[in-house]
Amino acid sequence: MHRLCAVTVGLVLIAVLALGCGNSESSSDTASAGDTTGSPNTTKAEFIKQADEACAKVAHRRTAAAAAWRKGVTVEDGTGFADEQQLNDAFRKVVVPAIQEEVEALEAIPAPVQDEPEIRQMVENLAAAGERIAKEGAGGTQAGEVTAFQRQAQEYGLRTCVRIY
Repeated sequence: MHRLCAVTVGLVLIAVLALGCGNSESSSDTASAGDTTGSPNTTKAEFIKQADEACAKVAHRRTAAAAAWRKGVTVEDGTGFADEQQLNDAFRKVVVPAIQEEVEALEAIPAPVQDEPEIRQMVENLAAAGERIAKEGAGGTQAGEVTAFQRQAQEYGLRTCVRIY
């Protein structure tokens, strides 16, 4: 059963990373680092646009990092899939840094004042998800922080940011 779960997570990781998420060609960057307070001038639509653009850039780099990681992996059992240890290694070396980068990018975008608590909680869940995956490897994707972030992000209207691995 444990092997089946690892293979399933591996298939999901490979499928997501192979597809890529987003376009690296973006006309605007995120706001300057450290600008984490709400802004009365930022609308929800502007925040969503900037966040999805930032997350698309992170996803593009994550896809490239995953491709580089896959080139260095030797699959010994003939299945063509990484074993559990290799999957955990991939999540720690590829997914965790991408989550950390996404957290920083989202924190740098001024949130609409009325949505600041909601966005802060969403980003805190994303950061906690990254910490959980760093500790548990691929198994950490089943944690509540991951699903909480994905649910919150989707409900808020984010599309690209929801795909963290």
